[in-house]
Amino acid sequence: MANFGLYGVPKLLLKGVSKTYASARGRTDALHQIDLSVKSGEFICIVGPSGCGKSTLLKLIAGLDAHSDGEILADGRQVSGPGTDRLLMFQEPALFPWLNVLHNVEFGLKMAGVSEKERRAKAHGVLELVNLVKFRNAYVHELSGGMKQKVALARALVMEPQVLLMDEPFAALDAQTRATLHEELQQAWLATKKTIVFVTHNIEEAVRLADRVVVFSSRPGRICREIPVNMARPRESYSYAGIAALIEEIAAELKSAPPDHAKLDLANPDRDRAEQDTAREEWCGEGYSQKGSVSYASHSGVAGRLQS
Repeated sequence: MANFGLYGVPKLLLKGVSKTYASARGRTDALHQIDLSVKSGEFICIVGPSGCGKSTLLKLIAGLDAHSDGEILADGRQVSGPGTDRLLMFQEPALFPWLNVLHNVEFGLKMAGVSEKERRAKAHGVLELVNLVKFRNAYVHELSGGMKQKVALARALVMEPQVLLMDEPFAALDAQTRATLHEELQQAWLATKKTIVFVTHNIEEAVRLADRVVVFSSRPGRICREIPVNMARPRESYSYAGIAALIEEIAAELKSAPPDHAKLDLANPDRDRAEQDTAREEWCGEGYSQKGSVSYASHSGVAGRLQS
């Protein structure tokens, strides 16, 4: 039971979680009947097409939005709002430009009333973890995109959350920077053993980082399949033929899964036609998602080279 939380309770447990948005145009079902259990210290990645509710799910777990049905438990307790045990890290680092790196990392601790001596020591510790100590006095405009995301990661880790929720934090970065951050995130996770739920469009990223990959359908988001990644860490990019095989398997799963809203709603044809056209483009195009940073076709090519 070592991988579970206190008394064997999962760190996160979602039971029948659904989310529906209502507007003047009608109801939009974002998520439908999500059942998911996450162990303490587990690193899971969620992949799926654009608009399938992946980011919405993170907001529900973080307590930043309310689910419409089902229940969400953190350490066996109902999630009814935000908490310091669950922190959400967005794609944009949202750093304070008037503060240097060290003061950005310390900010949450300062707001929590932690003494200067204690917060300085904790900030230095996480800056060492993400290899940014020598940049502690730099300001945001002096940092690269990858360094900004490392500051955002350090700012989250210094608060010592039980669960770290990451919403495509590396999507805007170039491939080389992203690969470096994959290595550093794995090292940080191995050192802290935080429970991480990571949303991504990039299948290679998911396989490289996760203990388990959760594949979502298109909207309303449902879990199509959960695929374990049983490989030693740290995992270098394409360092194992097994990584390529898993990339191929997940890409095939995404490519074959039919859109849940592919049929035209005859009662509301004008409202739904545009989003169905988008769904067809995403699912019938050359890649599983044209918006993803790596296409299905490119995954297949790498897999073929490694397996030949």
